[in-house]
Amino acid sequence: MEGKVILSSSDGQVFEVDMKVAMISQTLSNMLKDTEDTGSETAPIKLANVSSRIFNLIIEYGKYHVEAQKSDTSEPTADLKKRVRELVADDKDTLFQLMIAANFLHIQSLLDLSYQIVAEDIAACKDQQMIRQKYNIENDYSPEEEEEVLKLHNIFE
Repeated sequence: MEGKVILSSSDGQVFEVDMKVAMISQTLSNMLKDTEDTGSETAPIKLANVSSRIFNLIIEYGKYHVEAQKSDTSEPTADLKKRVRELVADDKDTLFQLMIAANFLHIQSLLDLSYQIVAEDIAACKDQQMIRQKYNIENDYSPEEEEEVLKLHNIFE
């Protein structure tokens, strides 16, 4: 498939996206194959669960992904992970929205990279307090319950 596809975000912004970039999404790939098989007119495909802000990030990732596939780089994943980190900076809300959108659009490579970023961030934390602070997680354990859980699991020793 060559050319462009018209996509519409949940907030109504319309995007003209290169077909190769759109095809990294299994969801879009299936939709486009269905419209190709039926020969129907291609109206903009509405992405009800993806805002324009997040879809812009997905398009950027898609461009990086397509370029990485073209290059002879033996480690395209490391470069892609670096690019995803740059796209979301230290904004955890954006990262999680990106993960939700990647899940909805079935972009497994983006999901995997996002999971790696979260896992590395958690692994870099020295204790549960740092994780809670970094991810804005409320501690709903009493001091006694927390001590018991820590003894039981010995996570941070």
